[in-house]
Amino acid sequence: MKHSQLHYTTVQVLSMTNQLQFTSLADFITYIEHYSLYQIFCIIDAKNTLPKHFAVMHNNVLLRHSAMGFATLDDFSKASANAFPNAETYYKALEQGYKTFNDYEIANQAGITEKAILDTVKNTGFVQGFEEFTEQLAQYANEIQATFTEVTDAYKLYQYAINNGFDNYYQFKTALDKGFTSKDLYDVATEHEFPDNATYTEALQRGFRTYSELLIANAAKVRDSVDMFKLMQLRHVGEETNTYDERLLMVILSKIEQGKRISTNKLFDFFTKTINEYQYEDTKTIPEWFAQQFSSKEAFSHYISTTNQLKKYGDYDHDGEFFQINQMQDRAVVLDGSNVAHNSNGYANSMPLVSNLVAMVDFLKRKGFSEIIIIVDASLKKKLKDPEKLAELMATTEYLVAPVENPADLFIIEYVKAKHCLLVSNDAFREWKYKDPWVAENIDYYRLSFIIKSNEIIMPDLK
Repeated sequence: MKHSQLHYTTVQVLSMTNQLQFTSLADFITYIEHYSLYQIFCIIDAKNTLPKHFAVMHNNVLLRHSAMGFATLDDFSKASANAFPNAETYYKALEQGYKTFNDYEIANQAGITEKAILDTVKNTGFVQGFEEFTEQLAQYANEIQATFTEVTDAYKLYQYAINNGFDNYYQFKTALDKGFTSKDLYDVATEHEFPDNATYTEALQRGFRTYSELLIANAAKVRDSVDMFKLMQLRHVGEETNTYDERLLMVILSKIEQGKRISTNKLFDFFTKTINEYQYEDTKTIPEWFAQQFSSKEAFSHYISTTNQLKKYGDYDHDGEFFQINQMQDRAVVLDGSNVAHNSNGYANSMPLVSNLVAMVDFLKRKGFSEIIIIVDASLKKKLKDPEKLAELMATTEYLVAPVENPADLFIIEYVKAKHCLLVSNDAFREWKYKDPWVAENIDYYRLSFIIKSNEIIMPDLK
């Protein structure tokens, strides 16, 4: 039976002996539906406009049950179906726009005054997710649990999540499971492939931006980014078989003035002082990754006097016990091709000329350099005033072009890092010094400045 088929009549009972009282209003409804009774009496008293009882006449017996505050049987059925405990709560909820007791209870507990707000909280998944959140909160880290001590209902959880950049409960829950309570931090960490907040925090504390950097550091037994910088300074020096103290010695020799001789004792003292710069400030210990070969001064002296690897830096004099640093000409040299091509008559922005590069290569060869390499930007070829001379240049020396949209400076710097060779350029590499600590600390040791005037080269640093 549809409740809309019922007809309600308001009456007062004056006197009747044949009356039966149902034990529940639900049973009353079941009875009238079973017998298809459509005429419902709403029994009132003088003090109340709402029915005190619902009743029907059947077989000359008045069957009734307390109305329990409901205006209609349909209201009672809807209230029961939506878990309302009583009529008062049901009608208050309807006034506020809520059709279920759960919504009404959530709104009242959270202090929500507008149904639209609760709809938003529901639609973003926080009403359904709050129970899951409270059940799993104990599984999270203590600092996360402490963060949510004031989050006592779905609306507060919604407010917290929205204020921290999340759009819905799924986003929030996904981030929280990885230890993040801020979407901005979660997005940054995810972009850099960190699996969770603990790993991300560890990486930041150690000075690493990406998860791959952290993995490399852990594999290399590097403590922090400062430690990593020191490792990378030495990693490309020498061969795979060289220990890091051997590589450090090679770096030291590459920076000593051309043609200078230095005694074994002085070189060892300088070497020892430089090694101490690799110690951790707090523990005064050498990093675990810094494998060492020289256990004593004798071992150091034996190495510099016997290894052929140091020949490119100089020669050891057994009689005088000193190390003679090679002249510049014994070293490899890389040309910043675009820079050299543009530098005519002391002006760095002049029309680029292949003839400048030809003149520089000829000059270096006359000075005794044999290992010469040129690296240029991909865009240089289109700017050259004399491109017809390019074939002549490429026939006399190694000429490399950087990939399109990649600055030649990047490859020049990496070449100098790996080879510790000389660099011909008037570029001070200021931008790169801000980006790369190695450039800031080392590039000026290897850079040779110059002037090209009518194909004549002036290079003060070359003796």
